[in-house]
Amino acid sequence: MPSSDNSGPVIKAYLNNENFVDGQTVPADPVLFLQLSDASGINIAGTGSGKGITVVIDGDASNTYLLNNLYEADSNTYQRGRLQWPVTGLEAGEHRLLITVWDANNNKTELTLHFRMLNKEKLAITKLFNYPNPFVNSTRFHVEYNRGDLRPELNIRIISLFGQELKTIRATINSNGSRSSDIDWDGRGNNGAMLPPGIYIYQLQLRSATDDQTSVKCGKLLRL
Repeated sequence: MPSSDNSGPVIKAYLNNENFVDGQTVPADPVLFLQLSDASGINIAGTGSGKGITVVIDGDASNTYLLNNLYEADSNTYQRGRLQWPVTGLEAGEHRLLITVWDANNNKTELTLHFRMLNKEKLAITKLFNYPNPFVNSTRFHVEYNRGDLRPELNIRIISLFGQELKTIRATINSNGSRSSDIDWDGRGNNGAMLPPGIYIYQLQLRSATDDQTSVKCGKLLRL
């Protein structure tokens, strides 16, 4: 092995697929992929001052993982190889992985990946109502949902008892971690005119802009 090797290994790291960009949002329990190369080879024996391949989660030394046994050299070479490791047990939110790789000459390279992990929970509307109800001139829709890690897109359809769609309301909410949203409606249809007094059905579709999950719930309202 070349004794003149004073450079650490080259690390290519990504989560789930090669299109990953540092800081990106990923689904729960992503998989870390490492592609490693070095003229002296990767130290997976843990000898000398080198410690092989390690990952530290969120800067917490107690969450240090040694991945030497997952490393597989490419065919017919000791200078390149790869591994994959499921990143499990984390809560939704911002995280970082400090990846350290040593070569056989005890040179090291460090690389940090940042990512935002989504919630495992399936998106669900937990409460939906409008107030006041009955109303005369305007009302407000209040929706609550089970996740705070989304940028909610709301689509509310006002439908007559005969199934005619009279009004569509669309909104994107900057939730900032909130699990509820409020949308005001002036009682007017798509044509700009006030809807006649009567009973109407409303259907609210909630969509997460972060992972494209949707949830739908319906209710009734009365205009006096």
